[in-house]
Amino acid sequence: MIHLALIWHMHQPWYLAPAGATLELPWVRLHGTKDYLEMALRLEAASGMRATFNLVPSLLAQIDAYGGGASDLHRDLSLRDPASLTSEETATVLRHFFPAPGTTLDRPFESYRRLRAKRDALGATMGGPELASHFTPAEILDIVVFWNLVWIDPMFRDAPEVRDIAARGGGFTFEDRDRVLRYHGDLLRRIVPLYRRLEEKGSAELTTSPYYHPILPLLCDTESARPGLPGAPLPSHRFRAPDDARRHVALAVADHERRFGRRPRGVWPSEGSVSDETATILAEAGFRWMASDEDILRLSLSDGGAEWRRRLCQPFRLETGSGPISILFRDKQLSDLVGFVYMRWSPAAAAADFVDRVKAAGRAAVTEGTPLVTVILDGENCWEYYEKDGGPFLDELYARLAGDPEIVVTTPEAFLAEHEPRAMLRGLFPGSWIDHSFHMWIGEPAKNQAWDLLALAREAFEDAARNGEGDIERARSLLDAAEGSDWFWWYVSSSQGPPQPAFDAIFRLYVKEIFRALGRTPPQETFEPIAGRVPAAQPAEAAPVGLIRPVIDGIVTTFYEWTHGGHARGRGTGASMARSTLYVNDLYYGFDLSTLFCRVDLTERGREEADALTVIFEFLAPQPLRIVVPLASARIAGPARIEQGDGSAGECGRACFRRILEIAVPFADLGLASGQEISLLCHAARDGRIVESFPPLGQVIFRAPTQDFEESMWSA
Repeated sequence: MIHLALIWHMHQPWYLAPAGATLELPWVRLHGTKDYLEMALRLEAASGMRATFNLVPSLLAQIDAYGGGASDLHRDLSLRDPASLTSEETATVLRHFFPAPGTTLDRPFESYRRLRAKRDALGATMGGPELASHFTPAEILDIVVFWNLVWIDPMFRDAPEVRDIAARGGGFTFEDRDRVLRYHGDLLRRIVPLYRRLEEKGSAELTTSPYYHPILPLLCDTESARPGLPGAPLPSHRFRAPDDARRHVALAVADHERRFGRRPRGVWPSEGSVSDETATILAEAGFRWMASDEDILRLSLSDGGAEWRRRLCQPFRLETGSGPISILFRDKQLSDLVGFVYMRWSPAAAAADFVDRVKAAGRAAVTEGTPLVTVILDGENCWEYYEKDGGPFLDELYARLAGDPEIVVTTPEAFLAEHEPRAMLRGLFPGSWIDHSFHMWIGEPAKNQAWDLLALAREAFEDAARNGEGDIERARSLLDAAEGSDWFWWYVSSSQGPPQPAFDAIFRLYVKEIFRALGRTPPQETFEPIAGRVPAAQPAEAAPVGLIRPVIDGIVTTFYEWTHGGHARGRGTGASMARSTLYVNDLYYGFDLSTLFCRVDLTERGREEADALTVIFEFLAPQPLRIVVPLASARIAGPARIEQGDGSAGECGRACFRRILEIAVPFADLGLASGQEISLLCHAARDGRIVESFPPLGQVIFRAPTQDFEESMWSA
């Protein structure tokens, strides 16, 4: 038999400013009405299913805050009379009250999509205040109601509270708005009791993370980043506070026991971040098991990782200074398929593929006991890219898993109660589930500056504590919040994505308040935006800015041949959900007046396994078709294969793969006219199956050039 542990990780950043009652961003509330409750209910309804939910304490504390009367800036803006809004406030609604591109949230609401199309069309030629003048108060009220409505999971939209509102196409009233927002509160209040009930029934194991979601190895010692980032600069002030790591763990255990009536047996260290020192702290706190990423196993095996993938499907035992702890390592590919690929498949095909892969992994496993396949991913962030918020997929997946005679769906606690780990580890490579390093939180100028500020605040705290100065208890609480991982995640100083001024402002406010609580003057650095003292970031996706004519030879012939093309990056895009790229690192695209050009840069693993890979360029609009390029055959330049939506196929253009893959396909072969909007995805396939889609979420969208493209770009 093959055992499967499915672990859903639930987390949101800390959005409350010190002593604040208003959350800066609405995502706790909106994911609470769309994901946290729905995920638990679908598991409860699936006979024979079991799963594990990792509930971060700081997320639960913010859910509590709403129950205690807290609000968020989006909710406060929603409650305003649109006629009383300033042009800037109306522009904020128009900018933020529509779902992200590529999601399915607004699909059932045609009137909402028309309002978005109006905003996009006008926004192409005018700024926010002018744009605001083109929308009536009634239209703004409709946008507000739709925005709050689409974040109610489809399974709840038939409830009497909102059924008639969801059935209408607009023309909403203030009472409609108030009913939707009251229903948000009703749904939030059901979350924690439902999870407790699931665990009491034996359907779920509930686990925790350090309280404010800090990166424990970096709290213990920022030098722990060096093995994964050997060439990166680290902060000027070395941060070393293992007792702070212990505090976050102890706070989490106490909070979990208070809420759910029992101590957690398992822990997901924030972002899967581990080290030997943190393993010791977690064992000391009484945890039976912890989890991380498969790359950590590969780098931790004492034999250099021989056949590490076949050894993945089992728990490992690590002896620490505080006793043994079991460690599970997630199957990255299975986890990322759910997080980034299956939303583009039918629910039945995706669920069948997942089940097949679980069985294949278990059958191929070389273990010292019963195989255990571990899948761990975010439990909230991918579903808006699925049809009906992922409900059909989850229902299909749970039914297949529970009914498969070869698979035992279990929880880590249940598995370990019957199967003591036989495989041993001598130590852990310090890293996270993102590229087996800590690069999302340290090693860049802006991130390092944030660590330096935190180090100054902690030094002041230690000094004040020794001397009995200031309000130590309040300063300690502020320091806890400032040590959370998410502040550092959003600091960006390279091409990873746009800076997030809200997070910067709140983080620096926490640091300032630490000094004030100690009776000290905050240093000048806390008054200067960190993102403002580093080079400006480049957008995660850059659109074409000029015509290009690259040589299709599979190498970067000249530095400039792709300079004016568009560029979609694979990692560090500033999104809240990160994925370690498997095969595809970057996608470039561009055109001259008659030809579309695309370039794919592979990861190191992609280049190593290139002869087994096929790259597929899938056009979703204006009509479906695919360009298919097996990389092994493209080592000799030649035509690519085109597959039309009607099933017909032929050859077109030119493709070549040497160091990179480059293709050129005439617009005429694609049936595209100038000015048409094009929606494009890139897939990597192996053994006839798509194993990675790119961009990870959404699509690349651009327009075929018109004859005056270069002139219009120049005049802009």
